[in-house]
Amino acid sequence: MRTRQGDRHEEMIREICTRVRTRRKEQGWSLQHVADAAGVHRNTMWRFEMGADVSLVAYLKICEALEIDPGQLMKRRNGRL
Repeated sequence: MRTRQGDRHEEMIREICTRVRTRRKEQGWSLQHVADAAGVHRNTMWRFEMGADVSLVAYLKICEALEIDPGQLMKRRNGRL
């Protein structure tokens, strides 16, 4: 049985991943390009965009490669996240 908090966490993760994917596409970068820039494996980048668990270090490296402030990803936009 899922808890309400668990559902909220999943929603937050989906939103963060969507924001990262959107940023990558805005830059015109492939998964491989970002993975190389971040120093992570392409599969890690793909898993991250799909909402799978990745390490905090990988998350920070990906944000740095995309020039995204990790804290900004957590802020609400239009009542979301």
